[in-house]
Amino acid sequence: MTNEKIKALAELLNIDENEVSEDGELYKTKDHSVYFVLTEEEANEQMSVTVKESLWTFYPEFLSQTTGERLSVVKAYCDLDEDGNSYIEEVINKTIGMENFVNKVVKVDGRGHYLSPYNGEENEMNGFFIYQA
Repeated sequence: MTNEKIKALAELLNIDENEVSEDGELYKTKDHSVYFVLTEEEANEQMSVTVKESLWTFYPEFLSQTTGERLSVVKAYCDLDEDGNSYIEEVINKTIGMENFVNKVVKVDGRGHYLSPYNGEENEMNGFFIYQA
């Protein structure tokens, strides 16, 4: 599948395939740009991981509205920074469930917002989803 991912990235960027190299889960171009090239399933899995690791960074109002938990409680957890993440995860799991929460986040912001820190964009090419890291 690596060759297919390299081909998709090269086609998206309109460059030759030999200008792309694989580095673990990332793909790099000769100009030193770095990308994730993911299947739909991989993109959804990475989205779940990314959201779970950063729950404390969400707006307390969004968390409260989405989970039904009181704003003051959610805000207190968010104010704990990373230490509040596990508490927020508990609230989500007890109310709407993590999968539903992640789906809501994708509907509101899209996967690119979380998986492409460079520009927030999601590009699709040949069945792969490409995010600049």
